[in-house]
Amino acid sequence: METCLAYRGSGDTVPEGGPCFLTISDGSPDAVTLEWVWTSSDATRWQYRRRSWVDFQPLPWGDWIDLPSGCATDRACRLTGLPEDATLDFQVRAVGGPASNIGEFDTPARGDLPGLSASLVEGDGVSEWVFGDFVVTIPDGVRLAFGGSFVTACAPEQEVCISEGFWVIHFPTSSTLSFSYDGSQVSRSIVSLAGNQAAEVNAIFDQIVASIRLVDGE
Repeated sequence: METCLAYRGSGDTVPEGGPCFLTISDGSPDAVTLEWVWTSSDATRWQYRRRSWVDFQPLPWGDWIDLPSGCATDRACRLTGLPEDATLDFQVRAVGGPASNIGEFDTPARGDLPGLSASLVEGDGVSEWVFGDFVVTIPDGVRLAFGGSFVTACAPEQEVCISEGFWVIHFPTSSTLSFSYDGSQVSRSIVSLAGNQAAEVNAIFDQIVASIRLVDGE
């Protein structure tokens, strides 16, 4: 629940009484991992449904489809056979229960590097990901989302300030890593964390920064 609510931001995006639901990409052009949490532990049968977007408009939802029993037990399921280069929505529900929030998902085109997006992605320590003008390698098991671009005013007394750039968000901590558009400046914001978590997040960010290169290979 911690990861899901950290990503969703607040209970406002999760239907009352429904599961908190995430879609997660591992970079495959035809696969998604569905992951959810629910306060009730009684449900033993789960279903999902899917719809596509065409010309920036959602098509009707498909039928509810039963998830394998193992997925229902783990509250996680990897689906394959998705269309490449597509925008999709997913929902899950316990049979007879309320539907979850909608999980948005974009599949990459086959042969292209996968891109960081508003959906969560999970690294494997080897595969490269594109965001903005950058290519990075995400450490194994680390989950990030693309925060977008930003413009901010820098005060004269600030030693490190990026006025324009991109940022990524680490989950479940919601710590952020920001890059100037040309990659020459990097800053980070580590939220208050217990124990060694802050050091662990800093180490993750160090690995990401060390892997960065511009899309054109510079």
